[in-house]
Amino acid sequence: APMPSMPPAMSPSVPPQQIQSPMSSVGPPSVSSQPLSYTQMPPSASHRPAPPSMPSMAPQLTEPGRGKVPLSAEVAGIVRAKQEGAAQKESKEPNIGIDEVDVSNVPPSQMAIVSSLRDTFKKVSAMNPSPVFKKKMDDVSKKLGKLLYRLNRGDFDEAVISKLMQLSAALSAGNPDGAAEMVKKLTVDHWDQNSLWILALKRLVEASKSGK
Repeated sequence: APMPSMPPAMSPSVPPQQIQSPMSSVGPPSVSSQPLSYTQMPPSASHRPAPPSMPSMAPQLTEPGRGKVPLSAEVAGIVRAKQEGAAQKESKEPNIGIDEVDVSNVPPSQMAIVSSLRDTFKKVSAMNPSPVFKKKMDDVSKKLGKLLYRLNRGDFDEAVISKLMQLSAALSAGNPDGAAEMVKKLTVDHWDQNSLWILALKRLVEASKSGK
C-alpha cells in the first residue's frame, strides 16, 4: 500500500529584524554618548602657567662724578630734568664776554680769580690769529663771562671758590698741568650747575698748552 506523503520540513521562522546582512557590520565606529570628563579637557589659555620673567637688561646711565645709575624711567627722568634745569639756568645769564662783565661786587680776596682768567685769556687769544681759533676763543670768552657774572653775584660756595683760587694760581704761575688738574676736580664735584663755564676753562687750559 502506498505510504502517505509527509509535508516538507519547515525551517523555524526568524523575525526579519533579526536577520543581519554580511555588510551590516561595516560602518562608522560607534561613538560613546558619555561626555568627556573635565580631566580629559585641554587646559585653557587662561589657566596656563605664565612664562618665567626675564632679568632686566636695562642699560646704565652715567652722571659725571656719580658713577653708574640704573636707567629706569624714574631715575632717567630725574637726571634729565636736573640737567635741563641747569642748562636753562645758565642760558638765562647774560651773554657777556670775560672783559665786559661786571665784577664790582667780587670780594677782594677773590679778585685773583678775575685777574688771572682775564690775563690768561688775553695771552692765549694772541697765540693764534686764525679765524677758527678766534671763533673758539669768542665762545670761551662768553662762557667765562658767565663764570665771573656768578662770582660777582656770590653764587658759589667755599668748595668752588677754593678750586677756582687754586686754578687761578696755577695759571698765573704758568702751570697748565696744575690748572688742568683743578678743572678735573671741578668737573667731578661741581658739574651739574656749572657745566658751561667748566668746559670753557678746560678749553682755555688746553689752548694755553697747544695754541689751538
